Amino acid sequence: MTSILAALVGAGIVVIVFFIAIKKANAQREAREKAEKEAWEEQEEQAKKEKGKKWYQMKLQNIAKGLSYEKQIGQLCEQEGYKVEYRGIERGRKDDGIDIIAQDDQEILLIQCKNWKEDAVTHKEAKEFLGNCTSYTTPIKDEKRPIKFRLAVSHKVNANADKWIREQQKQGINIAYRVIESQEEQAQS
Repeated sequence: MTSILAALVGAGIVVIVFFIAIKKANAQREAREKAEKEAWEEQEEQAKKEKGKKWYQMKLQNIAKGLSYEKQIGQLCEQEGYKVEYRGIERGRKDDGIDIIAQDDQEILLIQCKNWKEDAVTHKEAKEFLGNCTSYTTPIKDEKRPIKFRLAVSHKVNANADKWIREQQKQGINIAYRVIESQEEQAQS
């Protein structure tokens, strides 16, 4: 009986040792998985930061490119004798969709500049610009000079925008666009 009891106690110890080993292995596996997960999350967070930095740098480059184009268009207006207000440069996003106001004794030009390298200006952007111009000119009731709406684009307008602008012109709205290559693109040509 003692040998049976000794065998049972021995088997119990083996079972206990076995469960302790399993528990220890599980704890090590869980610790390893936790460390791997934390490392993955850290790498993922770092990648997000890098992506964010790249996005932010691209955003800053696009803003600088847009401001440079606005300055280029404003300088062209100044060369033609207009007095220029650089709303986009001075007010940023608070320019009410009108980047430049150019005036002389004969007329007032409200100008929206689009320095897009590949995308064409759509009728949506043209329509939005006309809406901004209308909002701007509504309070000006006693102005004797004609107020003209101009889109300065570095690349192109799409066919729908061109058609829409022509329809507006037929209705007597003084809106037009002109493709003026940016100085950056001129330098690359």
